[in-house]
Amino acid sequence: MNINYYLIILCVSFLVAQLNSQELKTPEFPKNTENTDFGIADYNWELSTLAGDTILLSQFKNKVIFINLWTTWCAPCVTELYNIQQLYDSLKTDDISFLVISDQKPKIVKTFLKEKQFSLPFYLQEPWWLDKIPGVEFVFTGGPKVFRTWGIPTTFIIDKNGKIVFKQIGSAKWDDASCIDFIRSLLQK
Repeated sequence: MNINYYLIILCVSFLVAQLNSQELKTPEFPKNTENTDFGIADYNWELSTLAGDTILLSQFKNKVIFINLWTTWCAPCVTELYNIQQLYDSLKTDDISFLVISDQKPKIVKTFLKEKQFSLPFYLQEPWWLDKIPGVEFVFTGGPKVFRTWGIPTTFIIDKNGKIVFKQIGSAKWDDASCIDFIRSLLQK
């Protein structure tokens, strides 16, 4: 792919971020997840903890998984982190795994988090096109193809069978009761 493609991705993501800088809206969840078609989770996804340990998404297999892709420079990403924190606090006694994933350099994420009071489980992933543009310090999302996206923030919700039952590109009000109910309903299936 050429540099123009990456510039288009950057511009579109910036526009999505600007549109999402308004008041956060509650996501619209499907009434029936049988008909959703966002793909199947790739459990071979390799991530790193902030301490530098390597994990695979397969460690969370057979659980409901909430994945959020974000970056420190994205204002809507940062805004929704507070809502995700509240959602996490509401659900942390349930059997749900939260993965808040950035593809920025560890030092950037650690510095950002030192200034904030989040207790969310943060992870890092390798950027999928960092080495193709010299001098670029950030990218959008890498990882397995099923989790790649053209905008951030992007959130995926995966059921216990590995089916991606929800995908949201753009920020959202994650601490809404409808979100809690939707995620808890996945535990019953």
